[in-house]
Amino acid sequence: MTQTPATEKPLILIVEDDRLLRTMLQDILSNHYRILLSMDGKNILDILAQNPVELLLLDIMLPEIDGYTLLKRIRGVYAPDDLPIIIMSARDDADTIVHGFEAGANDYLVKPMKNSVIRARIDTHLNLSRLQRQHKEYIAFLEDNEQLRQQLSKIASHDLKNPLNNLRLVEELLSEEMGKNPRIQPLLKTMTASLDMMSDIVTSFVDVVEIQTRNIELNLQIVEMHTVIMSALMQYELTAERKNIRMDIGSTDGVVHVDEARMAQIAGNLLSNAIKYSPRDAVVKIHSEIIDGYVRLSFVDKGKGVPLNERHLLFEEFANISTRPTDGENSTGLGLWIVQHLTELQGGRVGATFPDAGGSIFWVEFPVYDA
Repeated sequence: MTQTPATEKPLILIVEDDRLLRTMLQDILSNHYRILLSMDGKNILDILAQNPVELLLLDIMLPEIDGYTLLKRIRGVYAPDDLPIIIMSARDDADTIVHGFEAGANDYLVKPMKNSVIRARIDTHLNLSRLQRQHKEYIAFLEDNEQLRQQLSKIASHDLKNPLNNLRLVEELLSEEMGKNPRIQPLLKTMTASLDMMSDIVTSFVDVVEIQTRNIELNLQIVEMHTVIMSALMQYELTAERKNIRMDIGSTDGVVHVDEARMAQIAGNLLSNAIKYSPRDAVVKIHSEIIDGYVRLSFVDKGKGVPLNERHLLFEEFANISTRPTDGENSTGLGLWIVQHLTELQGGRVGATFPDAGGSIFWVEFPVYDA
C-alpha cells in the first residue's frame, strides 16, 4: 500500500452504512484528514489497493457482510502495523469488544462517539503506525548498509584517528613552547576541548559500528584488576588535572578472565564519565572488591547524580538526561551504552547506585577467575 506523502493530510477510509453517521464523520474529520467513504465495504480490498489509506474506520454491523469477516479479510493482506483499523459499534459488552480485537482491530469505539475521542484515537494510531514504519525502514537501512558501516568503521579507525593523533602531538608542542603566553592560553584550551570532542565522537562511532555489526573479536586472557585501574588512570590523568580532580585509589583486588583491551576501554569510559560529571577540585574514587564470586570495579564521584525519573535511561543508546558535564565537556550519550554492551559481551554485569548523600557510583562486575 503506497504511503501518503508527508506534505499531504493522512487519507482515512470510513466504512459506515448509516448515511447520517457517515456524513457526520466526514464533516468532523475532513478538516484534519482526507476522507474516502464506503457504505458496505464490498470492494474494500480494491479501494485499499488503489489508494494510500493510512487508517480505516470500520462499522462492525454492515448490511451485506459481517464486519468481523471483512476485518479478517483485510488482515489477510494488511498487518496491524501497516493499516490501523478502528472498529465502531453500538455494542459495548466485553465479549463483543474482545471479538473485535481477536479479529484484528487496533482499537474499538462505542457509538455514540465524542468528536474529541474520535480524533484522539485516530491521531494515536496514525502516529504509532508512522513510528512502526520508520522503525522498519531504519532496520532495513541498517541491514542494507552493513558493509558500508564496516568500511566507515575502518576509515574512522585509521584515516581519522591518525590525523587526530598528529594534532595531539602539535597541541603538546604548542603547549610546551607557548603555553605560558596569556594570549595563546585560551586558544590552546579551545584546541584541547575540540580535540577531546573529536576523539570522543570518532571512538564512539567506531564502537557503535562494531557493536551493531557484531564485529567485535575478544581475546580473553587473565587480567588483574590492578592493571586495569592503573591503565585507566594513566589514560585520564591529564583530563583530571585540567579540573584539579584528585583520583583516590582504594583496594584493587581481583583477577578476571576478559579481553584486556576491552576491559581497559570499559574502565576508561567509566572514569571519563566520573571526571566529566564531577565539579572542579573534587575527588573521584576507584576501587575493586570481590562480592559473591564477582569482582566489582566501582567509580565513585561527587557530582549531582541522576534524577530518579531518568535513571532508566542511563544505559540506553543516545541517552538524553538533564544532568550535564560540569565544565562544558562533550557528551555523545553513547559511553554508558557501549560500557553495557562490552561488559555483557564478556559475561559481566553493569549498574549504578546513587547514595542519599549525593554523587554516583557506576560499577561493572565479572566472575572471579578461578584457575
